[in-house]
Amino acid sequence: MLTASLPRKIAHLDMDCFYAAVEVRDHADLAGKPVAVGGDPSRRGVLCTCNYEARKFGVHSAMPSSQALKLCPQLILMPVDMARYKEESHKIHEIMLRFTDRIEPLSLDEAYLDLTGNPQLGNSATLIVKEIQKSIQAELGLTASAGVAPNKFLAKIASDWKKPKGFFAITPDMIAEFTKNLPVGKIPGVGKVSESRLHAMGLKTCADLQSFGRNELVRQFGSMGFRLYDLARGIDDEPVVTEWVRKSLSVEDTFASDIHGAEQCLVELENIYHEFLRRLANQEENPVLLGGRNQLFVKIKYGDFRQTTIERSFPDLSLEAFQDLFLERYGANPRAVRLLGLGLRWPDPAERLQLRLPLDTAGTTQSA
Repeated sequence: MLTASLPRKIAHLDMDCFYAAVEVRDHADLAGKPVAVGGDPSRRGVLCTCNYEARKFGVHSAMPSSQALKLCPQLILMPVDMARYKEESHKIHEIMLRFTDRIEPLSLDEAYLDLTGNPQLGNSATLIVKEIQKSIQAELGLTASAGVAPNKFLAKIASDWKKPKGFFAITPDMIAEFTKNLPVGKIPGVGKVSESRLHAMGLKTCADLQSFGRNELVRQFGSMGFRLYDLARGIDDEPVVTEWVRKSLSVEDTFASDIHGAEQCLVELENIYHEFLRRLANQEENPVLLGGRNQLFVKIKYGDFRQTTIERSFPDLSLEAFQDLFLERYGANPRAVRLLGLGLRWPDPAERLQLRLPLDTAGTTQSA
């Protein structure tokens, strides 16, 4: 039984170039070559990830595939094989479960582990994590970087400290000195805009932030000021969450070329709707209220990259409800469309009822 008096030991495990690493492992001829995984460049595809050989050319994840090929003409672009990556991710999870069940997956390729009070390997979080890394490499032929620290914020930074294949531990006595030189951009929630604003104020490191009081940071940055104050000092009490409730489900599609007019958009919206129903039916929980409180939304991104979202409560999940939302928003601004999406925001857990799909909807879902 864990007690609050035990010092926290949190690990962050991050697979190295995961999708690309799986492809290189399974295709021996790719070894040593620049490899990326992503969408078709002729259809506005983007990269999911790339290996370190590709990164030498300035290629990075979320980059348009066409741009990546311009930077690195010899780049080998592999199509996304999500089923295979999920299978490998499951194997990695099974390895972690040998050591703890207190795991918070963040994605297919990274997770937090709470090793507080873990009795294995002499209660050494360092030895446990290194054993996990070793097992992943020996059994799956893949490498992971990892970090250990007293909290999630520092553990994630530690895992990135010696990539790839690296390990770094931040002990409690290291925190004060370690955080001083940490760039403010490393703080979760500090994006490019916030970082620029902080820099304009002369705040480039956590040591700079530490010179500001809590009230001043809250006055300048609102509620984010509380997090800035704590994280700049290496303080983070956020727990490793092993169970959580999904808050939304959405599906969207980016078109190979812009589409025009309400009629064409409605055809594409119906295709997206069928995929949405399929994913909804595959959820372990389908908590939809039968009484007018389902928050449905439609997202439109125009050809000039401007985007808009409209949201409203409906008593059901009918295609007509999504179409009404689309027409209301699109009618006010009928331009070329680059992307369409739709989705559902989950009702509050206290208000949920289990979804029972109507017969016609169930039939559509099965055929999708």
